[in-house]
Parts: sequence; C-alpha cells; structure tokens
Amino acid sequence: MDYTSIKSQYKSKSQLDTLAANLSLTTKSLREKQMAEKNARDAEIREARAEAAREAVMSSLVYACRIQKNLLPAISTFKKAFSDHSVLWNPRDIVSGDIYWIRNFEKGTILCVCDCTGHGTPGALLTMLVVSTFGMIVNEHNYQEPATVMRLLDERLAHALYDSSSEEENDMLDIRDGCDLAILYIPKGGDVIFSSANFPIFICNGNEVKQIKGQKLFVGEGKIGDTEVKTTAIPSSADNKYYISSDGMFDQRGGERGMPFGYSIFKKIILENHHEPQSTISEKVWAAFESYRGDHPRKDDFELISFKP
Repeated sequence: MDYTSIKSQYKSKSQLDTLAANLSLTTKSLREKQMAEKNARDAEIREARAEAAREAVMSSLVYACRIQKNLLPAISTFKKAFSDHSVLWNPRDIVSGDIYWIRNFEKGTILCVCDCTGHGTPGALLTMLVVSTFGMIVNEHNYQEPATVMRLLDERLAHALYDSSSEEENDMLDIRDGCDLAILYIPKGGDVIFSSANFPIFICNGNEVKQIKGQKLFVGEGKIGDTEVKTTAIPSSADNKYYISSDGMFDQRGGERGMPFGYSIFKKIILENHHEPQSTISEKVWAAFESYRGDHPRKDDFELISFKP
C-alpha cells in the first residue's frame, strides 16, 4: 500500500499521525524484542563459558587434592608406631594448608603436625614445600631431635621463600609465609620429646587432661636462633594418649553467641571417652565440632592427630 492510498483512507492529519505513531511503536517493539533475544543469547554464552571455567578449576583442585593426599603418610606407618591412633584431616577448600608427616626409626618415631599460612591452594602449595624440606632434613641427616629439626626447617624455608635479589626485596617485604607446627619424638619406651611453634599438645591419662602450650615462634622466616627452640620431656605412662590439633578446630566460631569452639569441649570429650578407641574419640570430637559450628561458615582447615604409644 503506497502513501497515496493511505492518504485517501485517512483524510485527517490526526489519523496519519496516529498511524505513524503506531508504526514507530511496532518498530521499537521489534527492536527491543531482538535486543532482548540477543542479550539472552549472550547471557547463555557467558554462563556456559563461566560454567566451563568453574568445571576446569574444580577439576584442577580435585586433582591437586589427590596429589596432596598422596603426600600424606600411609596408615601403615602409624600402625607400626602406635598401639592405637586416629587421623582427622578435613580441608576447608578441597586442598589444605594443614599437613602431617611421620617417620619410624629403629628406636622410635618422629611426628610433625603442621599448619601452613593460608588455606586452599596457597596453603596447599606451601605444604608441599614443608613436607619435602622436612623429609630432607630428617632423612639426609637422620635427625631425631625436634628442636634441631624445627630450627633447620625455619632456616631452609626462609632460604626457599625469601632468598631474593635486591631488586625484588621491596616486593617481598609484605610476604610472611611459613607455618606453625609441633614436632614430637616418641621413643619405644621413655619420655616423649616435644617442641612446638604455637601448637598445644594435650595429654590425657583418664583422670585429667594436661595441656602444654607451644612457644611463640614463627617457622619460615629464618629468625629462630640456635638455642631458641625449647624441648619438653613428657614422662611416659601406659595410660597416656596424646592429641595435637591445628587452630582450625579451636578458633572455629559457632554456638548461640558465635564464640570460638575453644578447648573446654574438646578436653571434656577426650577425658570422658578415654577408654574408647582413638577413632571413636575423633568421631565424637568431629560431631561436637560440626554441631557447635551450626550454620557458621568454616573458618579454616581441620586437623587432629591422636595416638597412644
């Protein structure tokens, strides 16, 4: 239909204006519909790409978790060392900044329980460095003294993490990577030797729970002096059971007031269940931890190693 035909049907200017307005609205509506459809397609493409990226990251993390688990000691190593034991190792973010290491000697066992700075991927990367360094120190030199091992670990980690050229020094000033850890030498008969940087150890004999605090040290900066690390000799007893945990349990907030889990609940559980197998005690600790946490988000990795020599 041409303009002349339209004009013959719509004699008045108002009718022509109305028709023009309707045509304009129709054109605008079509454009808006086309734009909405394009935006929807673009959104679907972006979501598909984001999902593919998430899947790739998740796949990488899961594989990294497999690698990290392979670094953990075999259960058979614990069985050779202790009459009973339990290991609870529960990362917050698939991979963990917590790690443990054990080696049996002819006359005893050395055990390290470690919490590296950070969690998730950064913490996990640091655990690999700590485990390899710890293994070299103990295996190469056959060291069994916890204080010596801790000092050498501090020295070698600092060399690996902070040894930089002068041009890089300014960039390294705000980095403070390293770990808190406990190192124990458990002889076959005799006192348990304990050195610690910020890790407490709990000893339960069925009648009471004793807690020995760690020193205020940070391992990884190369600042620990030759005589700075102390050792504590824990008198052996056939009734003693030993517990070492990272702060991922004790600092977790929960309960009605959002307060930290703390030590009291933990001590109560291990004392009341002292004669149960270590695996049963650990299960009860974990159940109490999760119940206390409730809807509060996990703050950190969870690690609890317990044993009876």
